[in-house]
Amino acid sequence: RFDGMPRSAIATQLVDYVLSPEQMPQELMKFVQHPYLVGDARVKPPLTDDDNLNKIFALLRSFSGVDFSFYKQNTMGRRIERRMSINQIDRLSDYLNYLYRSQAEVNTLYKEMLIGVTRFFRDPEAFEELRTAVIPAILANKDAQDQVRVWVVGCSTGEEAYSLAILFREAMEAANKNLDVKIFATDIDKEAIDFASRGIYSESVAADVSHDQLRRYFIKKSDSYEIMRHVREMVIFARQNLIKDPPFSKIDLISCRNVLIYFQVILQKRVLAIFQFALQHDGFLFLGTSETVGSDQEAFFPFHNKWRIYQYKGGVRPLLQTTAPIMSQAVPPAVTHSRAYALPFVDERRAREHTLYRTILEQLLAPALIVNEQLELLHAFGDINRFLQVPSGGRVSLSITKMLRADLSIPFSTAIHRVLKEQEEAIYNNVVVRHQDGVTVVDLLARPFTEPVTRQRLAFVQFREAERKTTDATAPESYDRYQGASQRIKDLEQELQYTRESLQATIEELETSNEELQATNEELLAANEELQSTNEELQSV
Repeated sequence: RFDGMPRSAIATQLVDYVLSPEQMPQELMKFVQHPYLVGDARVKPPLTDDDNLNKIFALLRSFSGVDFSFYKQNTMGRRIERRMSINQIDRLSDYLNYLYRSQAEVNTLYKEMLIGVTRFFRDPEAFEELRTAVIPAILANKDAQDQVRVWVVGCSTGEEAYSLAILFREAMEAANKNLDVKIFATDIDKEAIDFASRGIYSESVAADVSHDQLRRYFIKKSDSYEIMRHVREMVIFARQNLIKDPPFSKIDLISCRNVLIYFQVILQKRVLAIFQFALQHDGFLFLGTSETVGSDQEAFFPFHNKWRIYQYKGGVRPLLQTTAPIMSQAVPPAVTHSRAYALPFVDERRAREHTLYRTILEQLLAPALIVNEQLELLHAFGDINRFLQVPSGGRVSLSITKMLRADLSIPFSTAIHRVLKEQEEAIYNNVVVRHQDGVTVVDLLARPFTEPVTRQRLAFVQFREAERKTTDATAPESYDRYQGASQRIKDLEQELQYTRESLQATIEELETSNEELQATNEELLAANEELQSTNEELQSV
């Protein structure tokens, strides 16, 4: 009799199951007992199955035209895990086969990938900064015949675009100006665009806008609010693939909030290049609170750091291609993961051969080391006591930086950085090394190589005695300490930049998780409102 809540939920086309009350307990138990939810270590996570994961991305690209292979993999993996849990599928290969059989599931997974969390004036303080500083600055530079152009990227269901339309209308009234304001609101989700174009929202909108704004810009319906025509006409909604489709131009303000956090760095840089092309000089870029312009700080001046508002200062605009080169292939090549491995069994004959080979190496090879990317000593050849010193007392560490003689610290660290990070050979001649037996002058040679089984990057470092050999502590140096120190400082600055980028990636990952949790919370709130409505109906009987 009271079927309002279930019918309303089914109408959203976002429910995972449509069941009778008798069937619900069994399905709920199946869901919560799925291996992904209980953390069963025997089940292989989707992100470790590169081949099938790439096939899923290729299938989604064929279905929607969107290549998710350059989105954040952890986020995409969580969405796939959720669909596998709902469908009670444990292995990614089985889920791939299910996708091949069910176009409806492909469409559902595609919707899962497009996390759309938005509301009117989200982050009110940020929109207050737009109202008091950004929008007045834009209007001040416009004459009566000029057009104001705004681009809302990833507009979802339109709340943000209409929020900006309201702010521009209020600002024009305050400045006594009547300008032509065009707000281009784009998203890759066609259904979201269709919803936004209608401009009809639930009664919950009253919690996000002021009473005056609700009265001036919305029409109250029986159980909803509709955007007034004079506001709707300011906004043009269109489906657009940000990466593949041509961008807009001569834009005064770009709002791209919580879109970049879903992209890998290569895609983020591509999008920022598009924004540089689209923006007018002194135009504004409005990002999410966990997003930054990365390495493009010369082009974008921070207008407000907290709310990630930037002003484009121009310069050489990037040349945009008609299609993104990174999207030319359906899926990227499979990533090779480093895995532990066991050495094969060697019989007595092979053991003797191994001993013979090692003896020959010890006699013919100059002292040398093999170091991994964690700067751990894996192997040593020859007499290395002149170059390394084992710490006395305490816990023994394999960190090569703690064993090196002081004179080798800078040249060795600089060489290792070039080898492991840039995969380039490094040579430093006539490096003076002071040790317990005197002084040795060596040529330091470092070369990159890859372990054939694990594909792990390693560095081979050799100490060849230079022609000059002396025990005089005042021996002349060909190796320039100051130049080496300067290079080491540059390397450390680059390492710091890598660390900052890694931290930014972590922040973005947390923000995407927060977006997902917020989406779930909004669904629960909607369900709670429906339950409350049903309860009131029951009480009225």
